[in-house]
Amino acid sequence: MVIFKNAATMLIKLLLLSTVVATTYLLLFFYSYDYEKYNYSYYPALLNKISLIENTPSPKIIFVGGSNIVYGLDSDLISRKTGLPVINMGLTAALGLKFMLDQVKPYLKRNDLVVIVPEYHHFVGNFLCGNNELLLASEILGDYSMALTHPAPEIIYYLLEQNKRIQGYIFTIAIKCLPKAIEKSLLVITDNPSSPLTQYNSHGDIILHDNEKKQKHIDSYPIDGKINNASIKYLADFSSDNKTKNITTLFMFPALQKKYYMIHKDIIQKIACAIKNAGITIISSPEDFLYDDGDMYDTIYHLDEKGKKIRTDMVLVKLNNFTHNSIPARP
Repeated sequence: MVIFKNAATMLIKLLLLSTVVATTYLLLFFYSYDYEKYNYSYYPALLNKISLIENTPSPKIIFVGGSNIVYGLDSDLISRKTGLPVINMGLTAALGLKFMLDQVKPYLKRNDLVVIVPEYHHFVGNFLCGNNELLLASEILGDYSMALTHPAPEIIYYLLEQNKRIQGYIFTIAIKCLPKAIEKSLLVITDNPSSPLTQYNSHGDIILHDNEKKQKHIDSYPIDGKINNASIKYLADFSSDNKTKNITTLFMFPALQKKYYMIHKDIIQKIACAIKNAGITIISSPEDFLYDDGDMYDTIYHLDEKGKKIRTDMVLVKLNNFTHNSIPARP
C-alpha cells in the first residue's frame, strides 16, 4: 500500500513539474518574441497552404522546404510544363524539417510527387526541430501539442538567451502583443498584385513586387555542428513510408549563394553523402543550384526574380531527367 502511495505521489509531482515546464516554455516565448521585428506573413499563410494541399486533387506536385523555395520557384510555370497542379508548401527553415514533413504527410495521396528541398542547416545540430518560430506557427494553427512534443531543447536555450530582462507582467505582454501581431499579418492567397495584402500567389510562391528593392547585404548563417543523423533518418523514414502508398518522394538541394558554398563546401558535401547513403532518391547535386550575388535577394538561400527563373528551369530539367516525360524548360 505504501508503494502505491509513493508511486501516486511521484506521479503527481511529475505532472506538476511537467505543467510548470510547459507553461514556462510558452510564456518565455511570448515575452521574448519581438512582434514588431519579425515578418508574420509567413505564419497566417500556413493556414492557406494547408488548405491548398488539402483541396488540390491528385496527382499533384508538392514542394516541401523552407524559404529557399518560397523565394526561388515559379510554381505556375512548373505546373504548366508538367500538366500537374503544383503546391509550394515552403515557409521558413526555422520551423524545422520535422514540422515540414509532418504537416504535409496527412494530405499526400496515391500518385502524388513530393519534392523535398530543405536548407542545409536542417542537417546539422538540432535544427531538425527548428527553433522558437515553431511556437508561433503552433499559435496560428491553434495547436501547441506539435511544438511541445518536438524534442527541441535549443528552443528553451534560445528563449533564455533572448530574455536578457526577465520581468513580470508576462501574461499582459502575451495578451496584448499576440492578437495585435496576428491581426496585422492576416493574409490571403491571391493572384491580384494590386492588393496590399498580397504576399503569395495561388501556388504558394511569394510575390516580389517591382518596388521592392534587393538588400545590399546578403544575410549569412554559418553551418555549425556535426551532421544530425536523426534528420537523415527522419527524411528516409518519410520517403520509405510514402513508397508503400505509391507516393513518389524526390530530394533536391536548395538554392545557395556560390560564395557561401565555397566556404562551407566540405560540410555540404558530407551532408549530401549522408543523404545519398540513406537511400533517398536525389535528383540533383549541390552544384546544380549555386548562384552569383547578382541573383540573390537578401539571404544565402533567397533568389531574386532573375535567379528564380534560372533555378526553375533547372528544376524542370531535373524533373524531366527523372520522370523521362517531356517537361521542357523555358525557351
